Amino acid sequence: MLEILFNDSGGEYLKYGNDTNYNYAYAINTFDYPTVHRHIDYWEFCIVTEGTVKHCVEGREAELCEEKTVSLVTTGDAHCLLKASASIRYINISVREAYFLHVLEAISPDLKERLWRGLHSFQISDTLLAEVEKLLHQCNLLSSEQVEQKNVLLCSAVLLLLQELNRIHLNVHEHLTPFMKKLLSVTERREFIGYSATDLRKALNYSPAHLNRLFREHFQMTPYEYLQGRKFRYARNLLQNTDMSIQKIASEIGYSNLSHFFANFKKYYGVTPGEYRKGHI
Repeated sequence: MLEILFNDSGGEYLKYGNDTNYNYAYAINTFDYPTVHRHIDYWEFCIVTEGTVKHCVEGREAELCEEKTVSLVTTGDAHCLLKASASIRYINISVREAYFLHVLEAISPDLKERLWRGLHSFQISDTLLAEVEKLLHQCNLLSSEQVEQKNVLLCSAVLLLLQELNRIHLNVHEHLTPFMKKLLSVTERREFIGYSATDLRKALNYSPAHLNRLFREHFQMTPYEYLQGRKFRYARNLLQNTDMSIQKIASEIGYSNLSHFFANFKKYYGVTPGEYRKGHI
């Protein structure tokens, strides 16, 4: 899965193999990884589940990560993991960068930028850790040929971690206008992706004229155009990273009429949902 490339100074560069069917991978480790290495084309979540791990990242102070600590490692980081207790256990979930960026865009257009400059480690609850472990257990039950099913399960685990990071740990409200703070609180709702423009207006409690003015001021578009952009980025991500049916995806973003979904998707991406999925298998 991961290839190790050595540079002249003896350091390591890790990259995904050439098999593009594998966009996610995971490992459960009970040992340290003392060699400083970089990830060429993938991002990684390291979740400590037992003991204490010393996470050393070049350019930052080494951090002691205890149980339920998650560390995010980007393609810009060089790092190593050292045992800081007698026994350790940690989970590594990695995702090919090209796919990870699609996932980030589906959640929020500026999430990549906030990840680069924000926290790179955070705590998660027992409940969230149990949900991630359950998804990994389901992966273990699949055969080596069931690659797509494994990708879907690991994508779900990554989404859970990103949702937690985005919701609690990134300072998304700093320097924002009252309107943007209000909008962000609405977009974090589970049902938001299925909202109509009327639903959004009611949730924000603005008059139509006032809401249109605010969206023009902040996004240079109407509320309807904003929602459509969010919906179709989300639909594109589902087409690319899951085996969910096209009809289910349309319903997920609030389209009961499949022909309208097809027509509007084609306006955004130049191809039908089926053609888009076929081109990204």
